[in-house]
Amino acid sequence: PVVFMGDAFSHEQIEDGTYAALMQKACDAFFTIEPYVTYSDLFDVYTVTVVSDYYEDFSTPGSTTLGTWFGDGAYVCGDHVTCQEYALKAVPKEIMDDVLIVILMNREVHAGRCYMQLINTMGDDDLADDCSHGLALAYLALGTDDNDFTGLVRHEAGGHGFGRLADEYFYEGTGTIPQHVVDTYKSIQTLNHAYVNVDFSSEPEVVLWSRFLQDERYQNEDLGVFEGACTYEAGAWRPSESSLMFSNEGGFNAPSREAIYFRIHKLAFGKEWEYDFEAFVEYDAINRRSESEDDTHPTPTRRRTVRHPARCLPPEILK
Repeated sequence: PVVFMGDAFSHEQIEDGTYAALMQKACDAFFTIEPYVTYSDLFDVYTVTVVSDYYEDFSTPGSTTLGTWFGDGAYVCGDHVTCQEYALKAVPKEIMDDVLIVILMNREVHAGRCYMQLINTMGDDDLADDCSHGLALAYLALGTDDNDFTGLVRHEAGGHGFGRLADEYFYEGTGTIPQHVVDTYKSIQTLNHAYVNVDFSSEPEVVLWSRFLQDERYQNEDLGVFEGACTYEAGAWRPSESSLMFSNEGGFNAPSREAIYFRIHKLAFGKEWEYDFEAFVEYDAINRRSESEDDTHPTPTRRRTVRHPARCLPPEILK
């Protein structure tokens, strides 16, 4: 289940269709990129209408119905409890652990952040299916233009919120990722089956996506082991030079598509569904470039300064 709602929209904007149009726009952005295109029929999608009669430029938490507010830079947040209460108007409480709530904030700027509950499935026979479980809330501004809005929806909601992917970008001057942060990521990867698109080894034979590097069917995908991820310059590696989780542009790289494909099927079909790599590769043929295409699409130049939404780090996980 995915629930779309908005905050700081007036009665007039709801009555004149502005609100509904933005909900549809966000839904279209989410479901017009793979693997979501192919498997859109496995989702239940809802919208909830939320009216805010009064707010003070989002400057004070609680001045809007959903309590959303803007912080420094691209930082945004909201009242997680109230957002869940509104989502319950669309979905039953017993499935809330696997709901993605997407909250659109009525301001045309570049900002977004995702907050996730990650449930430890170890030892729980009902959940021990190698799939990430837990509620996710993606708070998004409306972007500076249509492309920016689409990128925000896909990165925060599609990448973090549903895909449980880590950020593949880095900020200059951040240096080496601290060991305690590495330990947190590794724990989440093991216990919560999330953040599988980053690793903390530079060895192609042992990184989490090593199978793709050894598969000739992915030789034209520009996959490798690229240093710089989890917002740090060194000590963390990503699967591709650029991707949607790096620059908010383009598509998901192959390891990220696999993670999304896996979670879609596990949530849709339950523990009885078993992952088959060859079945994924067969589906993923629509996303792979041919050798002729590779000749006309050279490897992108390394970009060290790109615009990103606020980072989604383990400390931002909901308790």
